[in-house]
Amino acid sequence: MSGKVPVEISYLTSGLSWRAFYLGTLSTDEKEMRLKGYVRVTNNSGEDYENAQVRLIVGKVHLIDQIAQLAQQQYPFGRPGYAVYGAVGGAQRASGNKMMRMMNAAAMDASVAMEQAPKQVIKEGLSEYFLYTIEGTETIPNGWSKRLPSFDTAGVPVVNLYKYEEERYGRGVLRFLSFKNDEEHKLGETPIPGGMIKVFRSVNKEKNLSYEGQSNFKYIPVEEDVELNLGAVQTVVVEPTLMEYHTENYRFDRWENISGWDEVRDFKIEIKNTREIPVKVEIQRNFNTTYWKIKNSGEFGKYEKVDVDTVKYTLELGPKSQKTLNYVLTTFHGTRAEI
Repeated sequence: MSGKVPVEISYLTSGLSWRAFYLGTLSTDEKEMRLKGYVRVTNNSGEDYENAQVRLIVGKVHLIDQIAQLAQQQYPFGRPGYAVYGAVGGAQRASGNKMMRMMNAAAMDASVAMEQAPKQVIKEGLSEYFLYTIEGTETIPNGWSKRLPSFDTAGVPVVNLYKYEEERYGRGVLRFLSFKNDEEHKLGETPIPGGMIKVFRSVNKEKNLSYEGQSNFKYIPVEEDVELNLGAVQTVVVEPTLMEYHTENYRFDRWENISGWDEVRDFKIEIKNTREIPVKVEIQRNFNTTYWKIKNSGEFGKYEKVDVDTVKYTLELGPKSQKTLNYVLTTFHGTRAEI
């Protein structure tokens, strides 16, 4: 970014930093999301920047003279090979969260008109990094921060999933929001810089919003899936209960000591959806042994074996509904595990 300094010393400068953040607004049925991206530019450089052209470089630049060359490029509006930043933008933040000081400080004749319309962002793919140029000019005094637009995309398809796994999350249910950085999800033009997202939900025709949660995430490459952890919820409840436990099938060695046995546990898991919309719930159970068998009953939905000691149940519940699944787990110990 350049202010009153000459172009020839517009290098990557300490004291100027930026951080990405996002706002997601879910539709009433939570099948789509409007995703808006922003960057907050902070000026702690010791000098004011007036009518400065802002460019953000994200990724890794290895040579300082390459940075200087980037700083001296002409403003890329209307040039072949450049596209208006409409769907998505971003890549991995530059090392140290630095920012470029760019161009000369002359205010453009059209700057007043530009202030009346939403800022556009022009993106350039430059090998291992990306350069984003924000339309118009900005004034950022020393010690101040300013929020600048990054992108605004409506109708991004999303999947809501509620997960329960005691060993990882404790006895609560966590909510996850998933989408993919690709064209099918109206994204995918560039990677998305890591940052923090706050998610809201449209609850009525008057467009009133309810807060759903927030999550930090890392850089998302193109064609990459992302799963945002929005935190624990009270609206979906999973309650496992051990109904019965016993041992059987004892084996003895030649000295009449117990050398093998089976442990049998009968579990009941109640799943409750108190929301006004359908939900999808994933329950994962870990057995801490590779020697086991299981018998499922009740409304257990889709069952799958995840690995040698883990199984997963995936259920779909209607609004304000409840389901119960049962399973009998038999684990083998001692010489019984050798059978």
